[in-house]
Amino acid sequence: MKKRMHIASALAALAIFASAAFAGTNESRDPLNCHRIEASWGFYRTGYFYPISGVRYETPALGIPLSLSAALRSYGSFYLVSIRSFDVSASVSYRFDIIPRFLLVTAGAGGTVAARLYNDTRSTASSGFYPYLTGGIAVSFGWCTLSLPVQVNFFGDGIGITGAPEAAFRLDFIGLFIRSELSVNHVWAGTTGLFADNYAGIRLYF
Repeated sequence: MKKRMHIASALAALAIFASAAFAGTNESRDPLNCHRIEASWGFYRTGYFYPISGVRYETPALGIPLSLSAALRSYGSFYLVSIRSFDVSASVSYRFDIIPRFLLVTAGAGGTVAARLYNDTRSTASSGFYPYLTGGIAVSFGWCTLSLPVQVNFFGDGIGITGAPEAAFRLDFIGLFIRSELSVNHVWAGTTGLFADNYAGIRLYF
């Protein structure tokens, strides 16, 4: 419990410091086209409680309509890093700025290295690498952004589709978000699984 309080205190101190450092720049920052760093915590999984946490970084357009992202997701831990069960992902996306600063559509591809270093009877996930296709749509109202990314994962023994509706609320360079990841995984042998992972987190825009 004390360790969790220390982590929460550190995050609050970081938010206060950064808010003071970047105050007054809200109007010039485009939440759909800037550097974004986030930390997230999952608070339940369909059928049973299971902690999930992660960090993610996304670039703005890199001079051309392309952006990069990288993420680390840890399973069975609220402390962002786990040495027993985690995913490392990276992707590149093409950006279609339909209406600059308001409506964005993306399409891209990436891959995930999954490490499962202990046996969890609640999960059939295993270590390995799988590629994926990704795309989505986002609408920004400045202080609030609504988005719906979709990801198609290609596993060695099947395929999975995930939709992740998200609402993000921003005050200057810092914000909070909530996200629900709804997944359908189908194994070629005939088994289909449904999952709903729910997250809340903090995001920095710069």
